[in-house]
Amino acid sequence: MSGLLLLQCFFSMMGAAQSGATTGAAIPVQLLDNLIQGRWYVANYFPIRGNPFLNQNLSTEDVQLLDIRYKALPLWYDIYIDELILSFNQGAEFRYIQLNKEQIRHFDLEGRHFINLAYSPYRDMGLRPGYYEVAFQDKIVLLVKRKLEVKADQENLRSYFSRADIRILIKDEQHYSISNRSSLMEAVGPDLKKEMAAFIKRNKIRFKKAGDAEWLQMIIYLNELQTATR
Repeated sequence: MSGLLLLQCFFSMMGAAQSGATTGAAIPVQLLDNLIQGRWYVANYFPIRGNPFLNQNLSTEDVQLLDIRYKALPLWYDIYIDELILSFNQGAEFRYIQLNKEQIRHFDLEGRHFINLAYSPYRDMGLRPGYYEVAFQDKIVLLVKRKLEVKADQENLRSYFSRADIRILIKDEQHYSISNRSSLMEAVGPDLKKEMAAFIKRNKIRFKKAGDAEWLQMIIYLNELQTATR
C-alpha cells in the first residue's frame, strides 16, 4: 500500500474520531518484540483541521530502541503529541502503534536525525523533554523542537494546527532559545555581533519570514566565526 493511500486511510480514521487527544490500549506482548512495546495509536483530533505529522508520507526509517537498532520501520512522527508512530500490518488490517518513548534513544526521518533528550548530552540543561531534531552539530549545536499549536479561526468557527517550532542554540556549554534577531544576537555575544549583523544584512534575511534554511544559514556562519576565533 502506498504512503499516500495510507495517509488517506489514516485521515479517514481521524475524521471519524471525536475531539480530544489521542488514546490507545496496551498491545499484547506476544504480537511484538518487547522492545517495541507501546500502545495502539488511535487519532482523536477531529474537528481540528490540518496534519499532525511532520512527514507527509509514511517513511521507512531506522530507530534506536535501547541497545538495538531497528532498520526500515514504517513510521510517522506526530509532532502535536511528540510521539513516534509505527505502522503495523496485522493480517489484512493496518494498525498504528505509539512507540514507547522511554526506550527510544534516537531515530531518523527523511534524512533528518532526531534525538530523545533523555538519552542525549543535553539532558541536564533544563530543556523541555521529548524529541529534538539535530539540525546542526559542530562547535555549536542547533536543536529544533518540532511543535504544533491549535489556533482558532474565529471567522469560520474552526480550529487548526499551526507550526510553533522552538530552536535551541547550544554554544559554550550554554543554551539559548532563538526566535528572532534579538535572541540570536544575545546568543552570538558582543564579540561576534558585528560580523553576524553584517551577514544578516548581506543575505537579506528577514526574521519574520525566516524558515529552516535561513536559520541554518545563520548558524553555519556563526559556527565558522566561532571556529576562526578559537
